[in-house]
Formats: sequence, structure tokens, C-alpha cells
Amino acid sequence: MKSIIALAQKDIRLLFRDPMAAFFVVGFPLLMGLFFGMMINNDSPQKGTIKVAVVDLDQSDISKA
Repeated sequence: MKSIIALAQKDIRLLFRDPMAAFFVVGFPLLMGLFFGMMINNDSPQKGTIKVAVVDLDQSDISKA
């Protein structure tokens, strides 16, 4: 078990030597989670509803149905 912890510590030290790699492993997923969490926030009075617009360019009987 000590060898696994030693390998993990070595890999973490190597990762944080490169700031750009550390950002994309730690910072970027956090930013994306916050971004999508704010977009999907359900503070609206109509929770769980999405407005959808449909345009019928075919004008056939099947598409009208």
C-alpha cells in the first residue's frame, strides 16, 4: 500500500510542476461544472420546462399531424 501512495504522490508532484496541465486536470473541470450548473439552475417558476419552437417546412400531411 505504501508503494501505491508513493507512486500517487510522485505523479501529483509531476502534474503540478506544469501549471497548464494542473489547470486542465483540476481547474477546468471545476469551471465547466460551475458554468453548466449555473445554466441548468432551476430558480424559474416553471421548473423542468423547456420552450421548443417547431417549423414545418415540409407541409406534408404526416408532418402536419
